[in-house]
Amino acid sequence: MDDAVMQALKRHLADAETLDVSRFQFLDMEAVREAAGPLWPDVRSRVFTASQSIIERRIAEDDLVVPCATGFLVIYRAITGEMAEQTTRRVRADLERFFLGERFAELLRVEATSETLTPAEFQAALAAAGAEPPAPRPSAPAPAASGPGAVLQALEFQNAWDVRKEAVACFFVRPDVREHPGGPELSRAALSSALARPEARLAFDIDVLSRTREALEALLKTGTRCALIAPADFRALASSRLRARYVSALAELPSELRALLWVRVTGAPADAPAAVMAETGRTLLPYLNQLFFDAPLSSATLERAADSEAQWLGARLPARLTGAVRQDVDRFLAQAERAGRSVYFHGADDWEMLRFASRSKARLLVGAALGVHDAPCAPYRLTRNGLLARAA
Repeated sequence: MDDAVMQALKRHLADAETLDVSRFQFLDMEAVREAAGPLWPDVRSRVFTASQSIIERRIAEDDLVVPCATGFLVIYRAITGEMAEQTTRRVRADLERFFLGERFAELLRVEATSETLTPAEFQAALAAAGAEPPAPRPSAPAPAASGPGAVLQALEFQNAWDVRKEAVACFFVRPDVREHPGGPELSRAALSSALARPEARLAFDIDVLSRTREALEALLKTGTRCALIAPADFRALASSRLRARYVSALAELPSELRALLWVRVTGAPADAPAAVMAETGRTLLPYLNQLFFDAPLSSATLERAADSEAQWLGARLPARLTGAVRQDVDRFLAQAERAGRSVYFHGADDWEMLRFASRSKARLLVGAALGVHDAPCAPYRLTRNGLLARAA
């Protein structure tokens, strides 16, 4: 244990009658060591460095993190009881999601407990855990669940403009993903390549869901509210095993957040099995107030997407407006109307596309031309005249 942590720990032990402590123990380390072979030192270093970063994102700045031989001890300064237990559960879930997206580390399991100890009991726990020098604190967030070559750096919140009400009351969540902290933003194709494995994609999407939740909680604390629409890739949700993990993350949402945090299923191919699309929607809907389902704009039919029972069907608009695009939009809207679903279009990134889409029967429009925020905000009016006048 380095001197700074040791001194802080000694001061805390001297002042406290009891300590609220979380223990995070990594199980099956030997299995990972055997699987990693000569790569074990690098794998172990990455696991401990990223895990400490994940823990530090969930706790207060003056809480203490003590790395041990097979995990970490966390000593809380301010929270106790149920709040400490809740933090422990969330950190455990974050760690497990990270392990799922990492080669070899996916073999790990996490045992997490929260308890109140006397200083003497804590000293005994510290000795039993085998405290060791901590991994260095990274200068930027570790790629918590993003997979190799894809760092979830931040979130953007794109206006979802309600064409009928001429207002913005919900936002599409758009992950800001880079190859490394501070590097160039990844294109959609590069992101798909970096997260080609369904397990890695699921971990990434759950990380996005977690950060969306945090953004919504922060907004609610200010006394205002809006709806946030988080993306989740169909490639991961198509697996019943992985889908269950995503549903578990949704099930953790309290009712107030569940009413305002919605999900948009993306990336489903036109020929995706109808039964899988239907099962995906039926599994997610009990945990959501609204479900959005992307489909290719040129889809010959929307029957499979409609079988998901999602209330909203939508598509990405292309970069250029052509005669073929106009026909695709008309066909998409007609099919959605027959299915009794509301329509959203995203990708309204220039004024020409926005003008065209705003005259259609689509209910929600999203794109750069409508505005992007660094954080969600209170609903506000955005009139058609005021919006399109800027494009004149």
